[in-house]
Amino acid sequence: MQQLSKQLEQLAPGVMLGLDDEFLHQYRIALRRSRAIAESLAEITGDRRLQEHIRELKQHARATSALRDLHVLLQDLPDLCSDKPELCTTLTGWTRFKAEKAQRKLAKRLSQKRYRQSLERWQGYIESKSFRKLAEDLRKKDIQAAANRRLKQFNWKTAELLHTAPDEALHQLRKALKRIRYLLELDARHGKPTLKELRQRQDLYGRFQDLHIQIELTRRFLADHPECDGVLLLGKLEREKADTRRQILAMGGLNV
Repeated sequence: MQQLSKQLEQLAPGVMLGLDDEFLHQYRIALRRSRAIAESLAEITGDRRLQEHIRELKQHARATSALRDLHVLLQDLPDLCSDKPELCTTLTGWTRFKAEKAQRKLAKRLSQKRYRQSLERWQGYIESKSFRKLAEDLRKKDIQAAANRRLKQFNWKTAELLHTAPDEALHQLRKALKRIRYLLELDARHGKPTLKELRQRQDLYGRFQDLHIQIELTRRFLADHPECDGVLLLGKLEREKADTRRQILAMGGLNV
């Protein structure tokens, strides 16, 4: 946990400058892992002192989402509209403008005293004796019990999924998958094959969510540029999203 906290501190200047998307990517991973471990500890131990830190870590991660989504769209655009060079040029310019705006907003947030104090509180807590005791008292059977509860919930919700289920239902399952994976990573008995399957599923759910967002961003672009014909692009995105949904539904529940 201390290593993750230091990563957040070290990556922040690169995220603020925005010179390389990888800084934001690694920053988001560090935030996500920190929050997942904190949530796992809170669930297993019942320690309420973690809740404020979890809430703040969640806020920090949410503040990066808009910029990350725009980065992904910029990466995908050359393939998405390779047959429409004029549309690609205009959409790329629009996306870059939105990304620059989101970058300035995020940089301003990370430079604020309130943000620095939040990370200092988190660093202080994970270096405290009470946190070390929590981690030391963590038992493998408690980790497994918490993971089993989450797996049961995931499989139950997966079994209820219909082809008409709203996108939000799949988004919630994607988040549930991440929490299961991070819980299992706390127990070394779960080897690479198990975690590999979870990551593969997580990637598929993640692609579905990316497509959902790209469709929304494309619609916003077309609202700003009604002169552009984006029917083919929207159709392409919708078909890929529908295909990804079918793959997810065909996978069924988890057996870990």
